[in-house]
Amino acid sequence: MWCCGGAVAPARTEHAEPELATSTRGAELTACGEHAHSSLCDPCEPLVASGGKASESGGERGDVGAARRTRAVLVARLGALVLLTAGLVALSRNSALRERLALKSMRAQLDAFGSTAPALAFGAYVVMFCGGELLHVPGVVFIVLGVLLFGRWGGFGAAFFGSVASVCFSFVVVRAIGGQPISAAPRWKRAAALVDAVAERPIAAVALLRLLLWVAPPVNYFLAMSAVSFRDYALGSALGLWPPVLAICLATDALLPWLESSGLA
Repeated sequence: MWCCGGAVAPARTEHAEPELATSTRGAELTACGEHAHSSLCDPCEPLVASGGKASESGGERGDVGAARRTRAVLVARLGALVLLTAGLVALSRNSALRERLALKSMRAQLDAFGSTAPALAFGAYVVMFCGGELLHVPGVVFIVLGVLLFGRWGGFGAAFFGSVASVCFSFVVVRAIGGQPISAAPRWKRAAALVDAVAERPIAAVALLRLLLWVAPPVNYFLAMSAVSFRDYALGSALGLWPPVLAICLATDALLPWLESSGLA
C-alpha cells in the first residue's frame, strides 16, 4: 500500500508538472495574444496623440501669426498717427496760416458776417475751434475769441460748447487712426496708476484731467488711445472744462479794454 501510494503520488506529480507548465504556457500565450492585439491597436493611440500635438502646435502657430498681424496693424496705425500729427504741427508753423489763426485776424473774419448771421458766425467759430485743436493752436485763443465775438455770457456758452466739441472731434480723429493701443500695451509703471484710474472711474478721471490741463492736445491723444468710451470722454470733458472756461471768459471780459487798446484783439 505504501509502495502504491508512493508510486501513485510521484506519478501524479510528474503529470501535474506538465499540466502546470501547459497552463502556464497557455496563460503566457494568451497574454502575448492580448499584448499583440493591444500592440496592433496601440499604434492608433500615438497617431491620435501626435495628431493632437500637431493641432496644438498648429494652434500655437496660428496664435503667434495673429499676434504678429495685430502688432503690425498697431504699428502701422501708430505710424500713420505720428505722420498726421507731425504734418499738422508743421502746417501750423506756416506763416500765412499763423496769421489767419491770430486772434485779431479770426475776429475780423467772423465779424464780417456775425452781425447779420450770428448762427453762421457761431458755426464758423466752432469749426475754427475744432480745426485749431487739431493744429495744436492753444485753446485759450479760441476762448478769448468767443468773448470778443459774443460777449461775456454768450462768449462763455460759445467757448464751452466749442471746447467740448473740439476735444471730442480730436478724440474721434485720433481713435479712428491710432486705435486703442494703450488698453492693450504693456503696463508701464509710471502710467499704470493713471491708466487704472481711467479704466475704473473714467468720467471722474477725464473731468480731473480737463480741470487741470484744459484742452491740451496730449490729453486728447492719451484718452483716445485708452479704453475710455466716447460717452464717458464727452461727459467727463464737459464736467471738467466749464470751470476753467468760465474763469478765462470772466478774466477776458475784465481785461477787454486793455486787449483792445494794446491791439491784441
